[in-house]
Amino acid sequence: MARTLLTTWGDYLAAADALLARCAHSICVFDGDLANLHWENPQRLALLTTLLATQNEAPLRVVLRDSRHFLVKAPRIYQTLQTWSHRAQVRQTSRALSELRDAILIVDRQNALIRFEKTLPRSVLIENSPEEVLPYQQRFDEIWQESGKNLLQTSLGL
Repeated sequence: MARTLLTTWGDYLAAADALLARCAHSICVFDGDLANLHWENPQRLALLTTLLATQNEAPLRVVLRDSRHFLVKAPRIYQTLQTWSHRAQVRQTSRALSELRDAILIVDRQNALIRFEKTLPRSVLIENSPEEVLPYQQRFDEIWQESGKNLLQTSLGL
């Protein structure tokens, strides 16, 4: 079990990259708008695509406080997740939860990157500790349940 305090955006992104690179089963993300994770980066996008292509289940669940960036300013990640919408879901929080200020990235239910304040990089990296990650996973699951419909769903016109 390892716990590391991070204080810079560079350290935060490096930790996120390290977690994504060793993901074997699932990723859960609660974030403001995905902008700080820079998922438009080709290397991160390739890691996500590989995960989505190799898993039989739905390995990616994302909850956003504000979906505008994702829907309008992040076309590569949006298109990738739209392509793999049978294995990924993106939801927006309800209005009641839109004031939450933290961010959560959980990988395989045993590794987590927790940012304490949405505008600051100060965060903690938890590695190989399912027990320590469990409260964050439960919090994510509660936020997930309270969030709206999948933003990747499209209407069928007949």
